Amino acid sequence: MYSKLLTYLEFVAWIGRMKPQMLLALMTLLSVGCQVVKLGQVDLHDPKARDEIISVAIEEGKLQKRGKKGEELYYAPDHDAPYTGWAKVVYENGQVEFLNQYRNGALDGPFTMWRENGRMESLETYREGVLHGIYEDWYPSGNRESRENYENGKRDGPRLTWYEDGRKQSEDNYRAGKLHGASVEWYPNGSMEEKLNYLDGKPDGTWIYFNPDGSERHRESYRDGEIVND
Repeated sequence: MYSKLLTYLEFVAWIGRMKPQMLLALMTLLSVGCQVVKLGQVDLHDPKARDEIISVAIEEGKLQKRGKKGEELYYAPDHDAPYTGWAKVVYENGQVEFLNQYRNGALDGPFTMWRENGRMESLETYREGVLHGIYEDWYPSGNRESRENYENGKRDGPRLTWYEDGRKQSEDNYRAGKLHGASVEWYPNGSMEEKLNYLDGKPDGTWIYFNPDGSERHRESYRDGEIVND
């Protein structure tokens, strides 16, 4: 017991001798690098928050994949437990390219990609190694290109895409990975191009196609995936 107390007192004394900068770095490592931060707790658009995570993230190339095929997990070098924390890939100019999060050796949390100029390119969300949550893409200009949601690796909910000028390009709906409900596309001028409908991945109901001037070009009807002749 005496030896344990002495070790603790020596540790406290060592902390007391640390320079403020070193102490801050240690606290950052303990608070950021050693725990999984959920997407809602970190704003990766915030340069300060992002830089703190990058400073403690391990290089992706140093992680080791181990285990049976199809059941592989990622480990930090010389560690027996699967890796939990952040990993990164950096461009030659020092700008971060990828920043992703692991929990117990599998992707879990945000997986973010930036272009070499620092603009965000895509954001994926994982849970236990599969897509689960928001998935977004951006054009090189920085304008949003698409946004959708995944549940256990399958598209689920609305999927929206935009033209680079910000006008909506399409809106679909998914349920358990299959198109379900209305599916609409627009021309670059903003007028509707087509309005379709699906039921569990199969064409269903009335499909209408329009000309760029808004006039109707053609329509057809479906039932249980088969076209219905009027």
